[in-house]
Amino acid sequence: MEPPSDSFTEYDDVDEDPWIIPEIDDPVDASGKAIDQQLMYDQLIDAEITMQQDDNLKNAKVIGRSVVPDGRTAGAYHNNPILNSVIYDIKFLAVN
Repeated sequence: MEPPSDSFTEYDDVDEDPWIIPEIDDPVDASGKAIDQQLMYDQLIDAEITMQQDDNLKNAKVIGRSVVPDGRTAGAYHNNPILNSVIYDIKFLAVN
């Protein structure tokens, strides 16, 4: 078995034209609302946390990043949670 070659050979097919993938500046849904705004490595998404609501501590789940009206994420992400200034949306979990 031969080792893989380091040079790239572009695929060529005489029977079919190559597909063109269009470049999209800002992905939005049909209503113009921004989509795909969450980073793949955001460790806080889906995390279960404890938050204070009134005078009680309640369990909640981080459901996503908050987005300002122009579609940008509010705050700046950092791997260190102390330095992370992103504002998140949460959902309080039901108490059994």
